[in-house]
Amino acid sequence: MHRQEVDGSAKVKTVGLIVNPKFYQLACSPEGKVTSAREETRLLKIKCPFVLKGKNVLKCDEVLT
Repeated sequence: MHRQEVDGSAKVKTVGLIVNPKFYQLACSPEGKVTSAREETRLLKIKCPFVLKGKNVLKCDEVLT
């Protein structure tokens, strides 16, 4: 897992299905598109393990150990 420091200047835009313009058979459905202060754009995909269902995700280290 890669973690990056967040300074609060990034903007997240909700998106739907994104179709590859060159290969229209390929698509993805991220939760959002993140644009940083340096105008770098990345896709955001959020995953939640089933074992965390109904748990406080801020304490996931305690739940998973």
